[in-house]
Amino acid sequence: MLWPALGLSLLMAAPAAPMPKDAPPATVVKPVDSAPALAAARAGAEKLAKALLHCEYEAFADLTFAKALALNGGRAGMIATLKSEMAKMKDQGISFRSVEIGDPHSLQPAGKLLLALVPQTIVLAVPDGQLTQQSNLLAVSGDRGASWTFFDVGNIDATQAKIVVPELPDSFKLPARPEPVFTPNP
Repeated sequence: MLWPALGLSLLMAAPAAPMPKDAPPATVVKPVDSAPALAAARAGAEKLAKALLHCEYEAFADLTFAKALALNGGRAGMIATLKSEMAKMKDQGISFRSVEIGDPHSLQPAGKLLLALVPQTIVLAVPDGQLTQQSNLLAVSGDRGASWTFFDVGNIDATQAKIVVPELPDSFKLPARPEPVFTPNP
């Protein structure tokens, strides 16, 4: 990561200013320990996947990033939409077979938030076969990586993602979503 090194070099280049005698001590912001933060992101994403697979809509909504939830009609609206869409899928003979969560990466601060990308592989049972789709969740933490909420960024670009997370840095790259792969039943 470049940003801690850049911050250190800027700090070393800045001239020291005299501290007033009655000034409070400076607040030191410790860097985030990435291993536990990324482990927590993965654990949260796995809970999200489990909630989706088991139709636990309330738990799914609780793990959805607040702004994404608000844009989808709030918690109640999100739950209603999930129920409706899952019923439509069932009527069409489509169901979730699995959701596999990959290793989170691209940990980056964004204002008061911490962001990471979490890859996921979604397998849908469809009439005559299955569809496999690679995608990514944007993980968002407001507590330095202790807990995370998520939203899928597979169908959106950075401009759309900034509507949900205005703090999203321009340097944070969202991967392109590949086409789904259809595998026919034997």
